[in-house]
Amino acid sequence: MNWPDNLNGAGWRPPPCGVIDGVPVLLKGSIECRGFDYFHGSAGYDGSPAREDAPPAARIKEAGGIVFAKTTMPDFGMLAAGVSSAFGVVRNPWKLDANTGGSSAGSGAAVAAGLAPLAVGTDIAGSARLPVAHNGLAGLKPSRSRIPHLAPTQPVTGGRSHGPLKRGCRAVNERSGTTRCARF
Repeated sequence: MNWPDNLNGAGWRPPPCGVIDGVPVLLKGSIECRGFDYFHGSAGYDGSPAREDAPPAARIKEAGGIVFAKTTMPDFGMLAAGVSSAFGVVRNPWKLDANTGGSSAGSGAAVAAGLAPLAVGTDIAGSARLPVAHNGLAGLKPSRSRIPHLAPTQPVTGGRSHGPLKRGCRAVNERSGTTRCARF
């Protein structure tokens, strides 16, 4: 790489690392990310740090995104609301007594509240689509198992999709390469 002589020169910027270079990203609690505690929403887990990145976390990092936090989810993702024995209840930022919907509830609430511009949720039966609808966001559920859920050293599981949760359709389209998005 050719570096300029004066790194403090006007207008100089390092080359981008990927399509979401420098964008802060949140990951749902069920997505393992090296160095982040892993609870899967349950107080029954000890919170040991993940030793490797699950494929969604690895793809975010490869694209230049900065994973800075994990979000709350219900125990083992088995509830269509953000109630976790490890972290309590996730509140809808638009109406505190309303449901955030789905097991990607923490991701949806955090993006709606403006804590991050982008989050990754998972979906089998509405886990990401419900928080998108309940929190006034835009999202995308890719084809089933398009991005594997577990790291390559773990057993294969099917059915789960990983997709973006974002405040606007344009950003979801740009990040995912789609051309259409439903309007809320």
